[in-house]
Amino acid sequence: MKEELTCDLIVIGNNPQAYRVVFETFLADLKKNIGSIKRELEQSVATEDGCSTANEHNNDLKFCAEDVDDIINDYLTFPETQQQENPLYYLGEKVTEEVASAYLLHRFISSSVNADRKRNLFKSCFSGSWSLYRKALSNESIPFDEEVEFRHHIGHALCGLDYRKILKESGFRSSSKRKTEAALKWILGRLLEKAKEKNKEVDKSLFAGESRQLFTIFSRGILDACEFIDKQGGAVKYLQKIDRVVNDVNKKDPDKVRELADEVKSNVKGFGAALSRDFFKDMGYGIFSKPDVHVMDLIRRLNLHLYYEWGNDEGERAHYLLCALAKAASTPECQLTANQVDKVFWLLKSGNYHIHQLSKRFLLLDTQCSDICKGILRDLQDKGICSAVEAS
Repeated sequence: MKEELTCDLIVIGNNPQAYRVVFETFLADLKKNIGSIKRELEQSVATEDGCSTANEHNNDLKFCAEDVDDIINDYLTFPETQQQENPLYYLGEKVTEEVASAYLLHRFISSSVNADRKRNLFKSCFSGSWSLYRKALSNESIPFDEEVEFRHHIGHALCGLDYRKILKESGFRSSSKRKTEAALKWILGRLLEKAKEKNKEVDKSLFAGESRQLFTIFSRGILDACEFIDKQGGAVKYLQKIDRVVNDVNKKDPDKVRELADEVKSNVKGFGAALSRDFFKDMGYGIFSKPDVHVMDLIRRLNLHLYYEWGNDEGERAHYLLCALAKAASTPECQLTANQVDKVFWLLKSGNYHIHQLSKRFLLLDTQCSDICKGILRDLQDKGICSAVEAS
């Protein structure tokens, strides 16, 4: 009788063959899950059960009608859509310092509130849509149904998101404690006035400058970002530098990520390793990923080893792992990125099909995660790709 596999004693080291099996299995399971979700939604739609709004009802219908591979492709190609929001791509040589600055500060703002609680607090005070602000910068007319959102845009409180004007009007210098305190007071005052336009009942203490408050950290990050952009030679030059580093064929992807992310982490307060990678990830650069709790859960369940030399913390090491998984699972016909591997892991576990805006999320249960991961480990052992080690 074959001894039962002890999954917690199998560790997947730097093994491209195992990495390929892991990715292909997760992708296959994701396809199965989407099929199950479609059947569940079809039943809900038929009985008009579970949809809270007409929009969600229509979104569920569209999701059910879409091919499974096309649904996955919507998420794997999403970085390409994000990249087209970068003025370096949609304006080319015509990009101006004003537009480049507004785009970069939008990215810093979005990343700094990239958590549900922070995002909800931000939205209660301001709007921050780049696509909407981009229209105004391009002198396009703002649609009537978007005028209110545009009126509450944070850009109106922050000098049109022009780093040069913010630095000049605030007098900010990170090397001077006095000028830093004065600049924080200036920016928090402007934010409070703008917030009161959208939310008359806003809690003023949120803008009082207490060091642990979201908007204090947020404001300092914006000031640091402005100074950082200035030190890079300006917004256009910084966008060009990012693009140049990302597309440098003589550097490995993890090294490119570390170079750019470490620079932001070292210069912008509040931006650790994760937020610094997120800043570039949502520009549509596929070499960047930001493994969250869902992705990390699957990594731990599979005992995918994170080598210390891969990074300074668990997040950096996990990103390096996703780069290795992408390389191992790529084929001549389909070159994968760390971002795409991250997305397959994340969709499988979170069940959050945010692009489709479904009526609910389909979080994978712990028991389901365990079954999938144990199955992969058993498969790797049966194929002789990985072996169990004895407990010490």
